[in-house]
Formats: sequence, structure tokens, C-alpha cells
Amino acid sequence: MNALENIGIDLTSLSIYIVNFGIIVFFIGKYVTGPLIDMLEKRQSAIKENLTEAETLKNEMAKQKEVIDVERKAMKEQLHKDSETAKVKGQELAEQIIKSAEEKKIEILNTAQLQAQKQIDQVLIGSEKEIKSTVKRMISHIVSNKLPEDLIDESVKDAWEYALKDKND
Repeated sequence: MNALENIGIDLTSLSIYIVNFGIIVFFIGKYVTGPLIDMLEKRQSAIKENLTEAETLKNEMAKQKEVIDVERKAMKEQLHKDSETAKVKGQELAEQIIKSAEEKKIEILNTAQLQAQKQIDQVLIGSEKEIKSTVKRMISHIVSNKLPEDLIDESVKDAWEYALKDKND
């Protein structure tokens, strides 16, 4: 022991230092490192849970992306089909409209021809009556009532028909 005292080490002080160091290690181990380790373990488990949840969410998002891609592809195909159907229906409708317009044009032309023919017939009938009456008056005046009126009417009618035949030929 003397040798320790010769180099300047006091045994009592050394034992007090060792006891103090043991007390400090005990308190640090119990009140500092224990709660610190518990806190780190809780933090580690929370991080693991978050990573697991993030991985689950990532997988769900990938599945949803696949579903959305499939739906988008189906919608594009449906849109393309609808577009083609609309195009075909539009062409059919255009053809129907053109056909209807052609039919209406023919109908209008036929109606116009009928009306024109009716007007021509009315003009001819009116002209015929007027000419007959004029010719009748002229012949009556010339003959001075010596020929029967029926004979004059028939003669004018025959002359009129003869004139119309020459005109049509």
C-alpha cells in the first residue's frame, strides 16, 4: 500500500471515486439510458410501422394505377368505338338527308309541272272560249244568222282541235 502512496494515489480517495463512479453509472443507466433506449425502440417501431404502411400504400397505389390504366384503356377503346359509331350514324344520316332532299326535289318538280300544266290548260281553255266566242261573233256577223249556232260551235271546235294538233306536232 505504501507503494501506492509513493506514487500519489490515496486509497480512500480511490474508493470514493469508484463509489461515485458506480453511483453515476447506476443513475445514468437507470434514468438516462433506459428511457433513451425505450424512446429509441418506440421510435424504431413507429418507423417500421410507417415503412410497412408506406409499402402497403405503395402497393395499393400500384394496384389502383393498374386498375386506372385498364379503365383508361377501356374508356379509350369505348370512345373510339363510339366515335366510329357516331361517324357511321352521321354518314347514314347525311345519306338519308340527301335522299330525302332528292325525293322532295322530285316532288316539288312534279308539283310545279302539274301546276304549270294546269295553268297552261286553263289558259288554253280560256283562250279557246275567247277565240270561239270571237269567231262565233265574226261568223254570225258574216252569215247574218243564216246558219244554226250548233253548227258554228262544232265548226269552231273542230278548227280549234285541228290547230292544236298542228301546234303539238
